[in-house]
Amino acid sequence: MNTKFDRILTLINVSAAVITAAAALAIPIVLYVDAKSTRTLDVMNDLDSKASEIVAEKIRLDDLNKVAGTQRFEPNYIDHKDHYAVQTQVYRLLNLYDYVCLGGKTNLFSLELIQQMRGDALRQTWADYGAYIKAHREKSDQNKRAWENCDSVAAEPMAG
Repeated sequence: MNTKFDRILTLINVSAAVITAAAALAIPIVLYVDAKSTRTLDVMNDLDSKASEIVAEKIRLDDLNKVAGTQRFEPNYIDHKDHYAVQTQVYRLLNLYDYVCLGGKTNLFSLELIQQMRGDALRQTWADYGAYIKAHREKSDQNKRAWENCDSVAAEPMAG
């Protein structure tokens, strides 16, 4: 009888050790995923604020330059020698998105959250500035990889 009880007690101890080991492995993973989501939410909140500020300034400059419609996104307008302030806003916006996309691609941020929160805006930005991005990349070898981190992210359809 004592040996049966000892076996049951040993089985309980082994089961408890396995559960404890599984929890010890799972806790860091859960904390990492939670931290990644929190980082992403923080960055996306900051991106939303900064992107809104950049777009508002770009619109103000476009109005000041009497530029409207698709002309606002044309390489010749953005890179014109008298439109340095316009080019600066475009660079700021594309660099901001590129940073977030790089973070998502390197698993620092959640690509799923990025897509859910700003996927439509990112795709629209890449569509609007597509000709500019292409022209900028063709200017020199140094520019060939400009803003490339968002190419694949912007190409993804909205997750449903």
